[in-house]
Amino acid sequence: MLGRSFPGPDGTRCEGLGLLDVDTVAGAGPRAVGEVLVHAPGLGQLTGFENHAGRTVRDEGVAPLGGVLVGLGNGDGTDGARQGRILATYLHGPVLARNPSFADLVLSMALGRDVEPLDDGPPDELHRERVRAAARAPR
Repeated sequence: MLGRSFPGPDGTRCEGLGLLDVDTVAGAGPRAVGEVLVHAPGLGQLTGFENHAGRTVRDEGVAPLGGVLVGLGNGDGTDGARQGRILATYLHGPVLARNPSFADLVLSMALGRDVEPLDDGPPDELHRERVRAAARAPR
């Protein structure tokens, strides 16, 4: 929805918000459902859950959020998009609670300054557990 277009339930092209220079199209294969593990530069490994049938095509110059290690993401070995101050991802589950480094980045962007990382004991343990679970997920 953040891009220029996405497929509607009947496959017709729906207009998106146009905030990202991307288009999402219907995937040719099965629906992507399951654990996802993404390596995002500067953030490390991000975990989430995906449940979608779309494949996102980025314009040249639009960076992915990261490379997919487990799961499907955009369908081209990458997940999401980074353009300006917009971060997009197929990660669900909840992405911020699972990934303290990503939450810190979003907060820093919202505040316009770096935030001092907190002692993220329980969130860090959740993150480590979800990374282990994603690594065990069927491929």
